[in-house]
Amino acid sequence: MTLVVARITDKRDGQVSLMADTKISDYLGDESANRQVLTRPGQKVVIINNDVVVGFAGDNPEHGVREAVNARARHCRTTDLLNHLTQYSGESSTVSRCYLVAIRRPEPQLWRIANGRCEDRTDVCQAYVGDENAYDRFRSRTQQWDSATVTDEFRFVSSMQTVVNMDDLPTVGGYVVRVSGSRVTPFRFRGDPNVVGPWLTNTAVQTTAEGIRMRFSTPADGDPTVHTRIDIAGREPTFSALVHVIPQSGTAWMHTHEEPWAQPIRLVARTAAGLFSEASEYGQHLEVPQGVIEDLLNGTVPGL
Repeated sequence: MTLVVARITDKRDGQVSLMADTKISDYLGDESANRQVLTRPGQKVVIINNDVVVGFAGDNPEHGVREAVNARARHCRTTDLLNHLTQYSGESSTVSRCYLVAIRRPEPQLWRIANGRCEDRTDVCQAYVGDENAYDRFRSRTQQWDSATVTDEFRFVSSMQTVVNMDDLPTVGGYVVRVSGSRVTPFRFRGDPNVVGPWLTNTAVQTTAEGIRMRFSTPADGDPTVHTRIDIAGREPTFSALVHVIPQSGTAWMHTHEEPWAQPIRLVARTAAGLFSEASEYGQHLEVPQGVIEDLLNGTVPGL
């Protein structure tokens, strides 16, 4: 199972984001495989083009994601894509196949596809596919933020990160994947720094003219161990490539633009230059986050 959520977070600017976890549950019940959530992340999100992104939840995710990639390869129109995925989702009564489709322009739109039906969720501004209990937890988390002090996008991202990384649900886990776009910004993966642990912290949120700043401190009796994660996005022509980096272990896991359903490729992440060079050997072009990539690869997250 999984959790994929899409939301229109700013109607004025046409901001829309889609997020998902990367846990793949073995359908035969192999508990050993199910525990490898960080070393076997599964990609469930495909950027079709600058204007359309698709997320999948259900049985046999490799087949569901492959179907979305095949639609991208055919350069079909959005209407054709919706019709194709709707038909595919209803072909079997015994296999679950669900999709979220987000469109950024001319106006943001959200579509939920399941059981051969396509539902327009644009007016609601939010849609999900996956585990209902995990989605209920996500909605509960969103209510814990003060709407007067944080943006809708910040609340959306932070709530999803908490559910995936902190809530220890059996159906979701691994890494948090986010794709965002607006009327003027194409859909791309966003490299949100994410810190797991310490499990016991004091948190302070400060809103300034420059944005939102969060500070964490460990109590005297708390465990200060920190585990950092960062996503590095692909760029043209491999804009749907994605790399998950764990700086502390010097390891990264790459999903390619062409075959995101396949097992991720393990890369060495000791330096930014080495990581990007190794990715290029597989034909993948990565976007360099300006000013922070070296710090992240060294295991620090600026601003925390």
